[in-house]
Amino acid sequence: MMNNMAYWGYLSLLIYPALIALGFWAAYFVIRNAIRSGLRQHQEWLDTRPEKPPVL
Repeated sequence: MMNNMAYWGYLSLLIYPALIALGFWAAYFVIRNAIRSGLRQHQEWLDTRPEKPPVL
């Protein structure tokens, strides 16, 4: 019985950090895509602004 419990303990030491890493990886991609989308929208907004003469 104790050997079986030790097996699950060792297995959990591998699974829990992997799940945490997977969560960070997913959050990284969500944040990266949000930043890229925001920068793209901002660039589109800049491109649609009327041109003004440069201030010298």
